[in-house]
Amino acid sequence: MNLLPIKQLLCAALLGALAVFGARADSPVEGKSVYSSRCASCHGSAPLTSNKSKIYNGRNARSVIDGAIASDAGGMGSLRGALPSGGSALADLAAYLGNTPESLAFGTRDVGSTSSAQTVTISASLKSGKSITGLAVATTGDFARSGGTCGVTVATGTSCTVLVAFTPAAAGARSGTLSLAHAGTLTPIVIALSGTGAVVTAPMASITPTSLTLPDTAIGATSAAPNVSVGNTGTAALTLSAIGLSNVADFVIAGGTCAEGGSVAPGASCTVSVAFKPSPGATGARSGKLSIAHNAAGSPGEVSLSGNATPAAAPVAALTAALSFGSVDVGASSTAQTATLSNTGNAALVLATIAADSTDFAISGGSCAAGGSVAPAGSCTIAVVFKPKAAGARSGSLVVTHNAGNGRSSASLSGTGIALTPAIAVSPTALGYSQTVGTPSAPQTAAVSNTGKAALAISALTIGGAQAAEFHIDGASTCAAGGSVAAGASCALKVVFTPAATGTRSASLSIGHNASATPTTIALNGVGTAAPQPAVSLSASTLAFAAQTLGSTSAVQSVTASNSGAALLSFTSIALTGTAAADFTRGGTCTATTTLAAGASCTFAFTFTPGAIGARSATLTLQSDASNGAAVLSLSGTGAAVPAPAVALTPGALAFGNQRIGVKSTARSVTLANTGSGALALASISATAGFGVTHDCGASVAAGASCTLAVTFTPAAAGDVAGSVSVASNAVGSPHQASLSGSGVVASPALAWIPAATALDFGDASVGGAPAARSLTLANQGPGAITLSQIGVAGANAADFFFGGAGSCAPASTLAEGATCTVALAFQPGAAGPRSATLQVVATGTAPPDVALTGNGSALASPALELTPAALSFNVAADAAAVEPQTVTLRSSGSAVLRVDALRVAAGSFTLAGAPANGCPAAPFDLMPGQTCALEVGWDSAAPGAEAGMVEIDSDAGAAPAQVAIQAVRAAAEPPEISNVGAGGCSLARGDSLADPTLWLLALAAAAVLRWRRRGS
Repeated sequence: MNLLPIKQLLCAALLGALAVFGARADSPVEGKSVYSSRCASCHGSAPLTSNKSKIYNGRNARSVIDGAIASDAGGMGSLRGALPSGGSALADLAAYLGNTPESLAFGTRDVGSTSSAQTVTISASLKSGKSITGLAVATTGDFARSGGTCGVTVATGTSCTVLVAFTPAAAGARSGTLSLAHAGTLTPIVIALSGTGAVVTAPMASITPTSLTLPDTAIGATSAAPNVSVGNTGTAALTLSAIGLSNVADFVIAGGTCAEGGSVAPGASCTVSVAFKPSPGATGARSGKLSIAHNAAGSPGEVSLSGNATPAAAPVAALTAALSFGSVDVGASSTAQTATLSNTGNAALVLATIAADSTDFAISGGSCAAGGSVAPAGSCTIAVVFKPKAAGARSGSLVVTHNAGNGRSSASLSGTGIALTPAIAVSPTALGYSQTVGTPSAPQTAAVSNTGKAALAISALTIGGAQAAEFHIDGASTCAAGGSVAAGASCALKVVFTPAATGTRSASLSIGHNASATPTTIALNGVGTAAPQPAVSLSASTLAFAAQTLGSTSAVQSVTASNSGAALLSFTSIALTGTAAADFTRGGTCTATTTLAAGASCTFAFTFTPGAIGARSATLTLQSDASNGAAVLSLSGTGAAVPAPAVALTPGALAFGNQRIGVKSTARSVTLANTGSGALALASISATAGFGVTHDCGASVAAGASCTLAVTFTPAAAGDVAGSVSVASNAVGSPHQASLSGSGVVASPALAWIPAATALDFGDASVGGAPAARSLTLANQGPGAITLSQIGVAGANAADFFFGGAGSCAPASTLAEGATCTVALAFQPGAAGPRSATLQVVATGTAPPDVALTGNGSALASPALELTPAALSFNVAADAAAVEPQTVTLRSSGSAVLRVDALRVAAGSFTLAGAPANGCPAAPFDLMPGQTCALEVGWDSAAPGAEAGMVEIDSDAGAAPAQVAIQAVRAAAEPPEISNVGAGGCSLARGDSLADPTLWLLALAAAAVLRWRRRGS
């Protein structure tokens, strides 16, 4: 029995009945309904995955369906009534067969976040010539096209995709459409889109900028510290778990308001200040990363850091080459000589030690000080004295160690030690007489002086010569054979002349002694006269004055003039001549008209007032009627420069900030130094109104010494106060002043260190090694809140001390009354030896005392390990067969050999390439300072989804292993595309029989629809 006509009749009846329902044009949803009711019995229930009876020919091709109906292909002519030519039902059916799915539901998504993309497949007819042209795609609502393969055409028998993503703009149900139009549509095909926006209750980190180029900075110096802003644009607190740097050798966290373990409220932000401090090494580009780990998506956030290292500012030391002290007695000290140390470089010259390497020389003063510094273009002095330990040539070196050049400068020191021996001086060296024959003369005196440093022993006194018998030593003499003369003392030899005949008579007095050039002789010259004659003699032939300060007058020295003859002696003139005659002033009882009886005497008294620096001399000539002619006295002395003090006040200005009216501030110090060569006599030390000063200086300050002024501020009224501390002295330029300033306020909160502190010692820290950390607590003791205007480090080695990231005190921040904050400091010495600076706080209230920061740079070598990058990320497509490995570079960044003990994967399905394929040798191995090797990391997981892992490196750079975090993601496979094809006859069962279930389904459906229509009519 042929049931086909019956099927066709039932289909036609069903389609005709359904034709009365309204439908939207080109609606896949309506097209699905049309297909289910009129076509599924012939073409199957899955037209999108099965091309049964050529249903794929109708994809996006209503003309193909229309043609099949018109030609009654497979009995489809019966559908004409339900699917009129050019009607919307044909367009809906073509849209359903060619576009899948009919709608997209995206579920719930956080407001502002974007979902994963979903796919709509657009398929063209299998019918030749029925390609899709002029394809246009549009979306509405919170939905947007996010990719896909569709262009403006889809070739016959092919498909393309449109990807759609959902980004809810508000909470609640959200809807929109995907509109597809092409040359074969009546109106655009509309696919419904839906989703739900959820209120976001999570933090969102916004870190700006993402890259930071810091100013060019000299090696060892520290740049300005710009801020990185960390904002929270989410709706929950943003917690900061870690703030770190990938390159701690060249970059430092210099402050800011962000803190590890702290949080940022929604809508708020904090800052991290980063500075560039290039470590020793080559000049040029340096780079690193600031990493901020938090509890929001995308953690950790990173900021790329870069800077250019320029040559380090360096001091250049120049020291006086040599000091020569001449001859100095053994055990005695010479006059100090001065060596000058100059800094001709462009950085502070820091002095470590100052010493002489020989015990014959000693440092006696000067302005250079161990631990001090010399500014660029500045200089200081070192005073050295010579105190020989033995006789003969002595030598040594003045050695100054510092941070310039090879670390030391030296000056050669030389002098001669003079043994402690006696030295004889006789004055005068000749005695002259004029005496009547047969009568003894008055004694004439010769002084025997010991100008040496040991006792002068007189072994013999002997008179010899042609008329030796006419001269004899008077018993009143104090010099005697077998006696001695102490160092610096003298004795007198008195000689009497008794001529035996008229005329010239001569002999010599020989003095035997233990000094050099023994014996020493005194010439004895006499004239025997028939009648008595006058004769003149002087108690000394020379008069020498010690060195005398220019313009000052010496003590008086005297010489005796005697009449050693037997007749009256009359003076006729006294003349003082020579280039420096004006430097010597004559006094005494001798005048140009003096007369002396036989044996009588008078005195010449002289003082010395040098008119110029250096040797000065003159000659006194005494003319008389003496038979032995004129008497001559030689005068000599030395003019010395006037010692001059000089004043230096450091610092030259003090700022006290705000201070409560009537309340005395904490004392701040000013150093008063005498940098001159003479004693500094202090007349007064005073301060202007509002300021007070005390000191430990005494009445004077020795050359090269210093003392301390303690200055306080006690404002009497509100407002700014300016003043000075003044030092009046005997130094040129007196009075000398340091400027003072402060502001009086009605109620000024006071800051204090808890516990009280004026010094903070960091101990030893390796040069180039990890910084040593210390902290101080700052408390606001009230009344009222206080604003921290500035927190800074100043002084000779300020660059070696910097602020750590863990501190909570920050410039421009406010501290409530009773509140505290922490100043975190780190010490990283730029050179070996003592390092120092000063921590200063300026605030709107009373500032706390300055804190002296000290530390010692140790040049001990230490290993360090640097890993680049600090984290790895694998993002793998679903169909990727192989995963490209990634590389981690190990760098020995310390100053000692780095020992790498082990390399391992601590977690995850990750692999390490083995040596020699791996760039690093098999562990254990060593890396020299600056040396690198490459570690190859792979991932061998084929499963879709995310995986986290860790690579660990054990080394002697730290007790804990260095770690590289790894994140890996393999995308999930796309679901198979579903397409529809067909147009033509319909049948679910083979053949035509009453067993065909399609027949009964069609009959029931048709009957139901017809019944509904009759009831409705």
